[in-house]
Amino acid sequence: MAKKQFTHSFQDIFSPTETHLLKEEFIKTPEDNDDKIQRTTLLLSRKTYKTIKAIAYWERKQIKDIIEEAIAGYLNSIDANELEKAIVHFEADLE
Repeated sequence: MAKKQFTHSFQDIFSPTETHLLKEEFIKTPEDNDDKIQRTTLLLSRKTYKTIKAIAYWERKQIKDIIEEAIAGYLNSIDANELEKAIVHFEADLE
């Protein structure tokens, strides 16, 4: 919220204030990885979120890194052929 300047008169309270535009920030990805980052929303139970947050705190990591590791572990547990079939069918349905 912009701060008002009260140097002139009482009427300054009701005058428009200056707003400062924030610079758009971009997420930088490692140069050796051409995979872009996708922003998404997850709905988690409060207990699950609190547990993930506690693990991130304990391991001194970001929550997104804990979730990324968990998903990567799950994806690694799926048979590569089944995963490839799922990706091919998914992409075909997008067209």
